[in-house]
Amino acid sequence: MFPVVENVAQFESAVKLVDEVAADLGINVGDHFELGVMIETSILVDGELAELARHPRADFFSLGTNDLFQSVTGISRQYSAGNICKELDHRMIAALKKACEIVLPSNKPLSVCGGMGNNWRGLLVLLTLGIRQISLDP
Repeated sequence: MFPVVENVAQFESAVKLVDEVAADLGINVGDHFELGVMIETSILVDGELAELARHPRADFFSLGTNDLFQSVTGISRQYSAGNICKELDHRMIAALKKACEIVLPSNKPLSVCGGMGNNWRGLLVLLTLGIRQISLDP
């Protein structure tokens, strides 16, 4: 999974590097690995996410809720880490909703990585948006 992707060109550059390394090792990436995109920036959500969702090399997506919150609101991850209300911030919900509306119709897996699923408010928001794969702290 490629982190902090902001556009298609960045994704394609990363894929090219993976393909080159795989070729040097004599393997076909598609036979051994799936390639994914971590959705962590408002630039991607408001920009080229729809194009990436249709991209034939993008196999899955994951919403990085901690970094996405920082990108959407401008509030530091460290400051927001203990703030239970961050899951209810209207800017964050709007970004998550938009990302879900773009990715889910592609039938490519969309999961969540980050702290948002660790409390019932955040979990409820994510489930309401249609997300069914959510990482949680043990």
